Amino acid sequence: MLACGMPILLADIPWDDREIEKNKCGKIISENKNDIISKIAELMDENKNQEYRNNVIRYSENFDYKNIFKKLIL
Repeated sequence: MLACGMPILLADIPWDDREIEKNKCGKIISENKNDIISKIAELMDENKNQEYRNNVIRYSENFDYKNIFKKLIL
């Protein structure tokens, strides 16, 4: 979903979950249905959603192969 520019909800399992949340690209959710509902509702807010979408686009640029190769010292 990050590649599509969409904020994501994810479990506290992936290696980059905290980084995604810290960069406001998504939210970490628990298995509690109320937690899931509140975080979905939060991301559905028009202003919050646009902020997160902009952050996702910016964050995903770190994984573009052109940007990765620029950082390499060859």
